[in-house]
Amino acid sequence: MDQIAAYLEKLGYEVEDQGKIKRFLLVLKDGLPIGFILSDFTVKMIAGEEAQKASELNKIVAFVKANQHSETAGHNSAEYIMVTYRGNQLTTFYDLEAEKSRYAIYIIDKNGEVSDTPPLFDSYKAAMHEFILQTGMIDLKAVFKKEPFRIRWRRKLINRLMKKLL
Repeated sequence: MDQIAAYLEKLGYEVEDQGKIKRFLLVLKDGLPIGFILSDFTVKMIAGEEAQKASELNKIVAFVKANQHSETAGHNSAEYIMVTYRGNQLTTFYDLEAEKSRYAIYIIDKNGEVSDTPPLFDSYKAAMHEFILQTGMIDLKAVFKKEPFRIRWRRKLINRLMKKLL
C-alpha cells in the first residue's frame, strides 16, 4: 500500500492513508476525492467519477504491484529499474498520457554522461533488444552467425570418423 501511495503521489495524485482497523487509501486529484484503494488493492470510485479514471487507477495499481520488488531509479523517481549493465539502465514507468507502461533506456556515453531524453519504447521486447544492441551486453552477431553448410558437414564427418576410430 505504501508503494502505491508513493507512486500515485509521484504521478501528481494526492493520497491519504485512512482506516485504523481496515486500512485503505483515499485518492484525490486537484484537492477533490476521486476514489479509494482498498487493502486487497481493489479500486472503488466515488459516485459520479468517470469510468476512465477508475480504469486509470486500476492500471496504475496493477503496474505498481507488478514492479513492487524492483528497485526505483534514483531518489523520488517514478521509474523502476528492469536491467542494469555496466551503469546503463533499462527502466519502466507508467505513462499517464498513454495510459500504459513504457520503457526507457539510459546509456552512459563516452564522456560518462547520460542523455536527458532517453529513447522510449512501448514493448519490453523492443526495449530489451535495443538495450542489448547499445550496451554490447550480448554479441548478437556471434549468436546468430551460422556456419556455412560445408563447414558443418565437415565437422559432422570428422566427428563420425573419430567415433569409429575410438
